[in-house]
Amino acid sequence: MKSSRVSAHNLPLLDFRCRRNLHLSVKEASKRCGVASKAMITRGFTLPELMIVLLIASILLGIGIPSFQQMIKSNRLTAAANDIVGVVTYARSAAVQRGKPIHLGQRNGTDWTGGLVVYEDDGSNTWDAGEELRISEPLGAGVVVDPDNTAKNHFVFSGDGTVDDTQSFTLCDDRTGETGRLVAWLSSGIIHNTAVTCP
Repeated sequence: MKSSRVSAHNLPLLDFRCRRNLHLSVKEASKRCGVASKAMITRGFTLPELMIVLLIASILLGIGIPSFQQMIKSNRLTAAANDIVGVVTYARSAAVQRGKPIHLGQRNGTDWTGGLVVYEDDGSNTWDAGEELRISEPLGAGVVVDPDNTAKNHFVFSGDGTVDDTQSFTLCDDRTGETGRLVAWLSSGIIHNTAVTCP
């Protein structure tokens, strides 16, 4: 009958303090020293367990990815609206500080999506190189700006903080419902940034 006594081959499985008990069997030494059997140490996941884990993971991803995409789009619109508010506020403040008219116009000269520029005009009533005080980057991809006052591509802030005309920008993307932002300013120069329903 094969002996189950502890041998040198079994020693790595046992605690150092038990090596002096070489007269014990592996089973007896394991019980006394709290050493788990080899079968319990090497036990892994079964196929059904792995399938259940993969099923749960796929369900969570299916729920989480669309919500994450919606959050990215909302953050993009919010960032674009805040950028416009920041540039308009700067234009008004610059006019008050300098006590002279400061212009706010389209960076690319064609639409507001391409960014805004704040400049001190030399009398040509257009933005020329070297006149700029601040230039903003184009708005994020997928952001559509719908201006209420389509007749104007630039505005003038006076030294008292007022502006020559009102304007409102509706910012939307490919979603509908109350997902957009509305940036508007009054002739007094006061700016509003609120939620708006996109068509």
